[in-house]
Amino acid sequence: MCGSHNFLIVPRGCEKAFDKVAHQLLLQKLKLYKVNPVIINGITSLLCFRKQRVRLNGFFSEPTEVITGIPQGTILGPIGVLFIIYINDIPDMCKQFANVYLFADDAKLSRHILSDEGHYSIQSGLGHMCLTRMVG
Repeated sequence: MCGSHNFLIVPRGCEKAFDKVAHQLLLQKLKLYKVNPVIINGITSLLCFRKQRVRLNGFFSEPTEVITGIPQGTILGPIGVLFIIYINDIPDMCKQFANVYLFADDAKLSRHILSDEGHYSIQSGLGHMCLTRMVG
């Protein structure tokens, strides 16, 4: 509380962050950064068109395409640069409604709330950002 105003801090740890990386959004960003198409094709072949299924009580579900996540145990797993590319636009996406501080796999959003409008602004902005990142 600052005087009669609130100060909001939203900690956003990105634990298990590689599990949440949307493949198409990552590939779009790699193209935007003009990464060599051969490298993009290699990453695409490792990420896209994978399927998974679940076994429960001896029965298997239908295979479903995996659209997020970096497979564990692959060469892409240790490449933190891909995750940095994936999240580095968060400050630009949030600048209208919050200050953003990124460090490694942590993000902190803060805003000095002066009115109910401030609460609505940050809530709306976070909602929009989440939708944008899910849809790609």
